[in-house]
Amino acid sequence: KSLYAHIRNQAEKEKDPTKIEKILRELIDLKEGSDFCHRIVIFGREICTARAPKCENCPMSDLCLNFEKAKAKKS
Repeated sequence: KSLYAHIRNQAEKEKDPTKIEKILRELIDLKEGSDFCHRIVIFGREICTARAPKCENCPMSDLCLNFEKAKAKKS
């Protein structure tokens, strides 16, 4: 949930996992859903971790609301 929320700037707008799943189903082809889920889990383990995200190495940092917040906080 958190990666989707960050990327789509929905962190404050949507908290219901069922609604988020519905939105994702509209964005991701059903045939690619399983592969997408596995890749997101790996991405979360390696890059977008809860305690120490590696934003500087993230290929999606330009889409991420939290990256912008963290950058502003450091300035």
